[in-house]
Amino acid sequence: MHIRCCYLIFTDMIKELISRGQQLDAVHFTYEVGLVNKFLPVPLLKAFLNDARKAAASNLEDPNNAS
Repeated sequence: MHIRCCYLIFTDMIKELISRGQQLDAVHFTYEVGLVNKFLPVPLLKAFLNDARKAAASNLEDPNNAS
């Protein structure tokens, strides 16, 4: 029972990290708790890269960007 409870808590935590756009944290946590087979790292890392590209493009297009 205890293992099942931890499994559900961990999967919920990983899903929450993913929904918040914290894919890198989700990948790290997935490895720590041994759920790599359920949450594959490659799609999470690709999503992280896509989000980073969008953020970079948005910053470059912003005329108020101080950089």
